[in-house]
Amino acid sequence: GSTGDSGHPEVIRDAGKRAELMSLMATFISHYAGREEIRAWDVINEPLYALDGNLGKPSTVTAGEMTTFIEDVMTVIRTNDSGKDVTVGFAKRQALEPGTGYWNTFVDGVGVNDVDLGQIHYWDQDHGNNFDDLSFSTTNAVFNNIPFIVGEIDPESPDLGDPDASGKLDAVFNGGYQGGMFWQDVSIVISISDFNKIDGWFNGV
Repeated sequence: GSTGDSGHPEVIRDAGKRAELMSLMATFISHYAGREEIRAWDVINEPLYALDGNLGKPSTVTAGEMTTFIEDVMTVIRTNDSGKDVTVGFAKRQALEPGTGYWNTFVDGVGVNDVDLGQIHYWDQDHGNNFDDLSFSTTNAVFNNIPFIVGEIDPESPDLGDPDASGKLDAVFNGGYQGGMFWQDVSIVISISDFNKIDGWFNGV
């Protein structure tokens, strides 16, 4: 979702094109249905950033249109691989807040569109380098007793004074999250030091 219009806004906004995409997805999901290697289906990553103005990028997709798109994908998954959890990579916990969050309907317990497994993402620079979200307990009413993981955690940023990798895992565990995954790409690399801290944390060192 971080490309503004998500690359092809027409498959979100146009009902006919969206139906064609859902048909293709149904074939794909059916092919892999029941595979033990697939523990859950992630509908979309950070849909917040496909909406107008987020990340400073223009978009023609509204929150309502994105909600419909996500709900359609969830229906396709649950119809074609009913034994698997469905999740969405929500960029920020604040987007789930009742009354103000774009995506509260996916965790509010109303209807059939709640996720089975929730995700928030945590990037220190997005939170003023305060470690607030990982200290935000999953027992809070905003999560509605849905199990949550931290789907993206940035590696240690010592220049920002944030906790190291093991400290972040402590916060994830203490907050009641089911797990957390560190992010790595070509520009953000988990250092050997970070890796050793993560490995040590899981091995009780």
